[in-house]
Amino acid sequence: MLLFNRRIGESVIVGNNVICTVLGLKGNQIRLGFSAPDGMKIYNEEVFLQIQEDALLKYDEQAELFNDLVAECKNVFFQIIWQQQVNHYSI
Repeated sequence: MLLFNRRIGESVIVGNNVICTVLGLKGNQIRLGFSAPDGMKIYNEEVFLQIQEDALLKYDEQAELFNDLVAECKNVFFQIIWQQQVNHYSI
């Protein structure tokens, strides 16, 4: 972890195009302002972790739906094969 000491009004540059400026202090909280290119998303940690968790749940749901679809396709396939064998032997 990289640590900086900054005063109100001072900034830190992240990468080539993100600027984080200390805007103020209030009790034990620090107000930070971020300047970043349009389209770059900046989240606080709690929101970011929730977004990741939601994406994982959505992925799990989609994987479950896909597995159900594969199982149903297998059932249909085996029913077709079984029916063909029954028709073959009943001739």
